[in-house]
Amino acid sequence: MTTISEPILIVGAGGAGARLAPTAAARLGAPHIAISNSAPDIPGEGSIMVSTAPILNPTVHAIRGAVRKEASRILEAAADARTVVIIASLAGRSGAGIAPGVAALCADAGKKVVSFAIMPFGYEKDRIFGSGMALKRLREKSDCSIVIDNDAILEGNPNLGVRSCYEMVNSAIMHIVGSLGAADIPDGQSVVSTAAEGAGIEQSLRDSIKMLYENAPPGSVTRSLLYVMGDDVPVGAIGEAADTVSGITGGSSAAVAAGGKSDGVIMLSEIAGATKFDSYDPLGAIPASKTIDWEEAESSVAVRLDIDQLER
Repeated sequence: MTTISEPILIVGAGGAGARLAPTAAARLGAPHIAISNSAPDIPGEGSIMVSTAPILNPTVHAIRGAVRKEASRILEAAADARTVVIIASLAGRSGAGIAPGVAALCADAGKKVVSFAIMPFGYEKDRIFGSGMALKRLREKSDCSIVIDNDAILEGNPNLGVRSCYEMVNSAIMHIVGSLGAADIPDGQSVVSTAAEGAGIEQSLRDSIKMLYENAPPGSVTRSLLYVMGDDVPVGAIGEAADTVSGITGGSSAAVAAGGKSDGVIMLSEIAGATKFDSYDPLGAIPASKTIDWEEAESSVAVRLDIDQLER
């Protein structure tokens, strides 16, 4: 299990991360910063702007390269923290470019790194590859990486609107963040499974298990942590939910009462081996030792050549 040590710093990477970071920080009573390459994402003081000028529509690679220029400011912001919690949507270029770079800087500085990565919807075809590549880099530098799959949520709730899907994701993240000091968080890679609000314990558990197997093959779950929500959930129902998950997945499971107005379940499952996200990056099978540019971020250098025009 990953041990969370105070002081904690919440880092919101990119637009979605920057919007979620203040709420997450309030849950933990911890400071937060936002890091983005877009000025509207970082209105508050203490935030860090990653400039990609003069490029107006930078690629993930250009943003990742620009993070290195702000390394000293990022490390200064994280200087007093022992644990850095990074929240980012890897569906966006900003989050996919910034989150892995921040994780690498903090991990190399000896910080414990916990990352929350939101993956794109299946119909966002142009974002799949970038998110897969970013997730692989983020996992490499995170003690614990928690993945939330928008596509699996929509697959299990086809009538759900995009806004409602975002609300489900945000709620799940906040419940898990709020319990960082009270519940054990699995090491390595974990995936989040949940259901629509108000589904009830039993239906929510079914939907969560269905969502889990959208992301990982049967037999790959080593342990699960269930956040059982509700004002006054019977103790027997909490224990029964944990036993059900353990019996289905074959891994160990535990449950905690998470409170909340509506009955439901949020499941955090540690995965051993490959998940569907590994197929997002078809080059991911190439080991780091065989990759030319793994540790250093890919970036292009702007070069101006003063060459006279030759005419004939």
